[in-house]
Amino acid sequence: MNIINFGSKYKILWKLGLLVLAMFFLITLLSLITIYNITLLDKNADILTSYNETLKLVESLQIKSNDLLNNEKAKEIMFDQELVEKYKDFDNYVKQFMAQAKNAVSNRELKKTLTRLNSSRENFNSLLTATYQAYDDEFDVWDTAEIPMTKLINKREGLHKDIEELLIKNNALINSITVNSSKESRIIVSYMIAIVCVIFVCLMWFSYYLTRRITFPINRLIGAAREIGAGNLDYKIDLKGYDEIGELGHTLNQMTDSLKQSNEKLRSMLQLAVTVAHEVRNPIAGIGNAIQVISAKFPKDDPYREIISEMTGQINRVDEIIANLLNYARPVPLNLTKCRLRETLLNIMAFLKTSGTASDISEKVDIPPEADPLVNIDIKQFTQVFMNVVINAQQALAGAPGSALAIRAAVEDNKLLIEVIDNGPGVPGDIITKIFEPFFTTKHKGSGLGLAVSQQIIRSMDGDITVSSVPNKETKFTITLPVCPEK
Repeated sequence: MNIINFGSKYKILWKLGLLVLAMFFLITLLSLITIYNITLLDKNADILTSYNETLKLVESLQIKSNDLLNNEKAKEIMFDQELVEKYKDFDNYVKQFMAQAKNAVSNRELKKTLTRLNSSRENFNSLLTATYQAYDDEFDVWDTAEIPMTKLINKREGLHKDIEELLIKNNALINSITVNSSKESRIIVSYMIAIVCVIFVCLMWFSYYLTRRITFPINRLIGAAREIGAGNLDYKIDLKGYDEIGELGHTLNQMTDSLKQSNEKLRSMLQLAVTVAHEVRNPIAGIGNAIQVISAKFPKDDPYREIISEMTGQINRVDEIIANLLNYARPVPLNLTKCRLRETLLNIMAFLKTSGTASDISEKVDIPPEADPLVNIDIKQFTQVFMNVVINAQQALAGAPGSALAIRAAVEDNKLLIEVIDNGPGVPGDIITKIFEPFFTTKHKGSGLGLAVSQQIIRSMDGDITVSSVPNKETKFTITLPVCPEK
């Protein structure tokens, strides 16, 4: 069961392993075929060498026979013992050669030629034996009569003709082997080329098939991730199989379902919150108006005026929370205009400086003229976002000695970067990942919607807002906006 589970879980690894094994098998098969063909060619070369050596032996035998035929004296015509020994060596060699050649040669025509050569050898053997017997039985070695000499010469002439015939056949066989070896070499090379082409085509097809099997579902996963990233949580991945990619697709579908359920719950909560906010906002407004009427009836130095002022502040805070909630749940439509932000940013910082919210903070604004490109934004909503980020930084620095706040702007990669940097206590790592989540706050008086609404507004302008922090050193918020082409 564990082996089966391993195979189904790591199916892609099995496919890659199968491809490697197939390539190894085909390469091994090609190597064996090549070795066999080279061996066969070597054997044919050995045969040619053997035939050439046979040719030399036969030529030597022919010379010996000519020497015998040219002798005129009977005493010198006696059987040549050196010729007998030479012939015996030749006969043994040819026998061994024939056995070797029959095992080495696979061509049918070559086997027929070898058979004819062996027949000639046997005829030669019989003729030479008969000649030897003629010397022993019919002639006196000292007899120089014309008739015995004529017989001997006739037999020697017959031997001479058979030797010549054997030479002719031997040369023909050498030529035949040469031609057939060359032909077989061409055939072998053709076969090898064909086999290599077939193996190459098979490997290409198998690689394409395996690559297709792997990359096709991956491409579908990439497309699905893009759809889900674009907010289409109804998109489903239809991947069949139980390999790693199939498991990933199934997991991604489960994640999408979970996100969809979470979004539906959040949407329901927001809808409920919007309804409650509407229902609460009207009474709160009425209470605020009533408090203002009551406050007008008290003298300015009356101690109750301080209590009424605190009540007014709390009512304003509740109204701000309700406004943020409504803005997050139902974003205000953008009123986009092309503008430059340098002057706007400088005015906002001057306003915040004079408002008393940052009287004890050292502020540095670095917005050079070249960092003032055209951007297409809703200036009112952008101002809300920028002020929210700066005020959060000022609140983080409140009361800390040596507090410093820096505003910087620059253009990089056709984008305007606006950085708000403070040297406050920083944001812990476990909090920084949640800082843009709705209703998340570490402040006692915060609603947890300010940064969430800010991120939503900036992203609706095709920009982004990010945060990075080094504890006890600095925190940096970066607002990124696309630059419009200059006209």
